[in-house]
Amino acid sequence: MLGFHDTDGAAEYGDQPSDSPVIRWEERRAGDFVEVTAHYDSDSRLRRVWLLNPSMGMQPTRCSAWLGDEEITRCETSYDFSEGRWFPSASTFYFRGQPRASLSVVAASFDKPWHDQELTLGDLGVVPGIQILEAGQPVRI
Repeated sequence: MLGFHDTDGAAEYGDQPSDSPVIRWEERRAGDFVEVTAHYDSDSRLRRVWLLNPSMGMQPTRCSAWLGDEEITRCETSYDFSEGRWFPSASTFYFRGQPRASLSVVAASFDKPWHDQELTLGDLGVVPGIQILEAGQPVRI
């Protein structure tokens, strides 16, 4: 599943995680899940947190960006199983606790002979000038 959404985000704030290298990683059990935290400064003020589900191949069910004690952004994702793999079936995106966007996948198929072997930005309808994030770094197309 690929998508682009132009909305507020943690990357639009001054001292942001995407501008700094990760200085420390933490991993801990959180019930049936694994929580992974990336720390971007020594006092853990800037961090990103992923909640991964081991029963679904470590798929992320929640991803969030924090500034101090405030959760700036969050994405919650649910999954369905089809054709031998888990895939994201619904995601809701939050900014400072308020839902900003959600999407649902109504159908999915994988590795069919008629599927293209390459997916381009043009195939997705991405127009020149849109800003996307690639590996956490802003990129302008």
